[in-house]
Amino acid sequence: MGGNTSLPAITPTSTEFIVSGKTIKGIPDKLPPNKLKVVQLEHVGISEPILPKSMPHLTSLALTYNSIKEISPDMVKKLKGYPKLTTLDLSENKIESIATGFGGITQITALNLFANKLSTFNYTNKHIKTINVTHNNLHTLPCLDAKELQKLYFDWNYLTVLDFKMVSLTTLSLVCVGLEKIAPSFNFPNLELLDLKMNRLLELPNFEVTTPKLRLLDVSDNFLTEFPIVPVTIETLSIKSNNIKGIPHHLPLLENLKFFNFSNNQIDFVPMVPKVIRKLYGSSNKLLNFSASDTPFLSECCLDNNYLKIMPQIVKNQVIFYNMNHNKIEKIVLDYVSPKVVLIELVDNLIEVIPPEVFDLPCLEKLYLMHNQIREIPKEIINAKKLKKLNLSFNQIKEIPQLPENLKELHLAGNQIEVIPDYIANSGITLLDVNLNKIQKLPPLPNVTNLYVSQNELVEFPVLNDEIYSIDVSYNKLTTMPALSYPKLYDFDICHNQIVDVPKFSLPNLAYFKVAENPTNTVFDKELPALQQLDICHTKAIAQSSQNIREVLYTSDETKYARGKRLDFGNSSAVAEMRGVRETQEDSIIIQCKTVHGHSVYGVFDGHGGANTSLYCTLMVKKFVNDTDFVMTEPHVRTQTRKLQTLLEAKKYNDGSTMAFAIIEGNKVIIAHVGDARVLITDDKGNLRFSTPDHKPSSRSEFERIHASNGRVTNGRVNSILAVARSLGDLRIAESLSADPDIATYFLHDDEKWLFVGCDGVFDVLSNEYIAQLGAKIDDPDEFAYTIRNTAFGSNSMDNITSIAINLQKRRVDPDIM
Repeated sequence: MGGNTSLPAITPTSTEFIVSGKTIKGIPDKLPPNKLKVVQLEHVGISEPILPKSMPHLTSLALTYNSIKEISPDMVKKLKGYPKLTTLDLSENKIESIATGFGGITQITALNLFANKLSTFNYTNKHIKTINVTHNNLHTLPCLDAKELQKLYFDWNYLTVLDFKMVSLTTLSLVCVGLEKIAPSFNFPNLELLDLKMNRLLELPNFEVTTPKLRLLDVSDNFLTEFPIVPVTIETLSIKSNNIKGIPHHLPLLENLKFFNFSNNQIDFVPMVPKVIRKLYGSSNKLLNFSASDTPFLSECCLDNNYLKIMPQIVKNQVIFYNMNHNKIEKIVLDYVSPKVVLIELVDNLIEVIPPEVFDLPCLEKLYLMHNQIREIPKEIINAKKLKKLNLSFNQIKEIPQLPENLKELHLAGNQIEVIPDYIANSGITLLDVNLNKIQKLPPLPNVTNLYVSQNELVEFPVLNDEIYSIDVSYNKLTTMPALSYPKLYDFDICHNQIVDVPKFSLPNLAYFKVAENPTNTVFDKELPALQQLDICHTKAIAQSSQNIREVLYTSDETKYARGKRLDFGNSSAVAEMRGVRETQEDSIIIQCKTVHGHSVYGVFDGHGGANTSLYCTLMVKKFVNDTDFVMTEPHVRTQTRKLQTLLEAKKYNDGSTMAFAIIEGNKVIIAHVGDARVLITDDKGNLRFSTPDHKPSSRSEFERIHASNGRVTNGRVNSILAVARSLGDLRIAESLSADPDIATYFLHDDEKWLFVGCDGVFDVLSNEYIAQLGAKIDDPDEFAYTIRNTAFGSNSMDNITSIAINLQKRRVDPDIM
């Protein structure tokens, strides 16, 4: 659409003119008499805005997300002709220069120039009250002649020293400007909000003196070692991600403190907190003790990843979501739990007993107690009238009592269950996860739509219902299968059984079918019309209609598929992957135990927004490691990996992918990664020897690099979009991201047992150390890969899960590699 052909009609009574997502030139130069008060033109492709000479009633003008390069003399002239204009929003443009006279438009009181390309900004409007110049290229604070200025936002620019005063200012935001020092002249008697996060400050002034009215202070992500001195007026205080070792005992005297975040420090003790506290966050410290506190208004509290042995004595609290994961808590004390609690999450503690009274909590909907030492589910669970999700995976439970009718999800993976009782058929459970148990037979499951029973001892295929959506019976002892007719089945995994004959199915909705590691020679033709991915590795099965499938995974060198990917495991590697709770599987893998040069390559590309980039990158990496000019050096691997982004730009895919892969030659390993997929190397004693660091927007090296690349991080996402700091593809924000890989060379030792490659669906819920310790107990690559996959799923992973395991000790004698 071009020109102004589809502009909304402007009538004499119109008060608003709003256009978004259409290509127009501006507002008609000649307008009939009107009462327009608000004009908003967003994403309309304007580069030189056409504005009318007169809009006598206009109070707000927004020309956002366009391509305006300058505030021109003509634009200044037009703006001066709008006598009631108070708010001007030119954010998300490409403005580099501002014409003389702009500061003379004195009726404007709020000016937004967020996300432009200004390198200087001098402004003489004495009546301005709010200025936002965040995310430009400014190296000094604006030269202002403003005595009424109340709010100044200067985030994601550059300022080494803060050295100015302004009596009128109430809000000052200087996020990620490289600030290293606050000068002695710092004095803002009326300042209420001060945001200095993501800088390089070593020390702070006495805010009790310099900002006596301060209500909000955020000094997160600096280099502070001392707790800040703040006035009693403080309501919100964030000191997370510093090196602070202690909280002063006078904390209760901060009688207005409602929000307190001290996560990611070195704090081992919390004194009594103020009675008015509402939100409290202290994860990833060294907490041993938390003083008893009366907290009648506390609604959020998270103290994950500490060393607490007892639940914090926060009495009379109103916490709805109770999180104390990864501590050393031995006992659930309900005196410290609100009767209004909806979620209790005490994962990875030392709890042995579930108190029966927990099921009397009237609002409890979710109970997550994975990775504890619980032996029994109390029979009183039948009283839990609102409980919908129960996850007791990775405990020592042997029996399942009768369950409440309202329970919808039951996770009991990694326990000692041998029998699923018949009365489970009468429950309302729709998702049943009993992976990693000792189950030989399942009763009929008339309500289950998602069944996960991998790594058990099943000898008989379960009786399910027509609503079944996902079935995982992998790694069992099945030898036969019935002819199935499930109209809604979407995901079906029968890998690692002893099935010879896969009968004809009526599965019109099946998208993912995994048959690998079965002694079958079934021919798959056109009876699976919706199939997207078929895994027939280590079988003699044939896919005749592969042209309709996005990806066929196979190992046979006798058959090739137009959309196939041949995997070459040898005897020392294995993979286990699953869609998980996501609607589609966007991960893609490369496994080749012996390239044409004799190297081995193992990797995962973790897609987001689609699977095109991840699939394409695996094909290109396999190509370049087998090219005749491939050289096993860091510079060559870096050069070839960087080429992926250039190739993706030509493809113009809309999605993106992270990456982690390892190339092995003898005892030399070259590891490349982008984003938050990881490569680990562990030894036979369960120690972690090597791990790749995640490229997260929250890490200093990454957010400073993003800043230098003219990007920004908002709420943990690059340009408010992506939750990783480096990625392949993602062309719409590629300028702020980086596709540059980290490359490392590692030389293996004889006692090192596993090289593990996984996506963030694994590492979001399992630590590197946990995987290393688990690996010391397992020798078989298939068992290790599946155990990690199933453990991640049972630990509430919310993503696709891919687990690649290479037994380095077996690899040294693997005949397929020698």
